[in-house]
Amino acid sequence: EFNLRTGTPARSFAGGGAPHQIAVSPDGNELYSANENGFVQFWDLNTGQQIGSNLWLPTGAYELAGRPSNGLLYVTSGGYVYVVDPVSRTQINYALAGGLTRQIAFTADGSIGIVANENGWVVFIK
Repeated sequence: EFNLRTGTPARSFAGGGAPHQIAVSPDGNELYSANENGFVQFWDLNTGQQIGSNLWLPTGAYELAGRPSNGLLYVTSGGYVYVVDPVSRTQINYALAGGLTRQIAFTADGSIGIVANENGWVVFIK
């Protein structure tokens, strides 16, 4: 975490492994981190402490994004997209997309998700 006024580090989060992507909850109270070592972490931004234990996925977690329309997190991992409930901190669903799923983003209203794939295509989530 950086102080944007001074450009200096304010605090750090010792997540371990190989963090790839972070996202902040809509209310600004939690931080989510996708880790290449195969897990997602949840952090309380008010205390700087990890919430619960790591949520392990079958393969490395690369990117994640919150979906505005339902509040769930979507995590890319290998050729999969995992759906994670940030409230219960559990995986609730997944979809096989094939290839090597990476970047993920949603439209502002959350109606469509777009997943970039290193194998040369994109996947749309409805």
